Amino acid sequence: MRKGFTLLELLIVIIIIGILAVFALPQFFSTATRAKEAKAKQVLGEIRSAEMIIKGLTGNYSSAAAGGNISAQIDGKDAIRLTIPSGDPYYSYSAGATSATATANATNCGGCTSPYTITYDTGVIS
Repeated sequence: MRKGFTLLELLIVIIIIGILAVFALPQFFSTATRAKEAKAKQVLGEIRSAEMIIKGLTGNYSSAAAGGNISAQIDGKDAIRLTIPSGDPYYSYSAGATSATATANATNCGGCTSPYTITYDTGVIS
C-alpha cells in the first residue's frame, strides 16, 4: 500500500491556503500601518508635552526641525530638552511655534503614494 497524498489533496490544501492569504494579508498591512501611525502620534505627544512644559517655564513655545532640540533653560542650564527624531523610515518630524501656538508635524514619508501630516495645535493630536 502506498503512503502519501494524492495530487487532488495537495491542490485542495493549496487552494485553502490561498483563500486564507487573500483575507489575512490586507489585515496584516492595515495593522502595520496603524502601528506606524501610533508611533507617530506617540512622538507628537512627547513633543506636545515638552512644548507645554517649555511654555510654562518661559512663557513661549520652541521650534525645531528633525534632529534639532526644543528646550528651555533656567539659570543657563537646560530645564528640559527634547531632540526631535530624525532618520525614521516612515515619518519626518518638525515642531513650529509662535508666541501663542505650537504645531508639531509628522509627515508620512514611508513610500506611500499619498503622504499626509498629523498636526496638533496645543491640543488634540489628529
